[in-house]
Amino acid sequence: MVIRSPDSDVATIALSVTHHIDTQLIVRAGTHHRTRYLDLIVIGRGLGREMCNVLPGYHAFTGCDSTIAFTGRGKVSGFRLLKDDVSFRNAMAGIGQSFGMYAEQLAKGEQAICTLYGRKQLTNVNSARHRMFRTQTTDPCNLPPCQSADQNHPRRANYQAAIWMMCLETAYMMPTCCLHETDILSPRGYGCVVTDYATMMATMITNLLATWFPSSG
Repeated sequence: MVIRSPDSDVATIALSVTHHIDTQLIVRAGTHHRTRYLDLIVIGRGLGREMCNVLPGYHAFTGCDSTIAFTGRGKVSGFRLLKDDVSFRNAMAGIGQSFGMYAEQLAKGEQAICTLYGRKQLTNVNSARHRMFRTQTTDPCNLPPCQSADQNHPRRANYQAAIWMMCLETAYMMPTCCLHETDILSPRGYGCVVTDYATMMATMITNLLATWFPSSG
């Protein structure tokens, strides 16, 4: 099977299931003048089953078509962490396993963000922001998200990854709280709000000055 799509989401989903299907998967990549064909089965064997299984969660968490990316933190540096850092990999492995996220998973997601920004020893993104703000000379826009925003990002990533992980299912079993008359795949309550059928990122900007300049840290 040859997959023709410029969308990295499609390639990620296909690569994640290479250990679960018995067929050859080829992705056509590149441009019209410089085309490459990538054998996903070979790539998947090289990565191993565990790495392939965590790819949907990792891809959704670090930015895809429906979730935001972290400023200044690309896929390559994050992928190195995915291979070398066990705690980071475990956090990504928990994303998308079900539609709901427990407090422990949200805490792991927050620590994963700290790790992405080079503050592995911290578990609170506000503390990471505070320390980086005091020491760095780069644009403040390159700081990690504040905790209020951080609580919604893992939920959105988890929602998207959970849908991707059902790609081999013949029928989706969506959570009942998402089912309503106009939008079966509504992300309402999963880090998003739905207003007039338009999905908007749930912004929780409260006590902004205290968030940017926390007293702890």
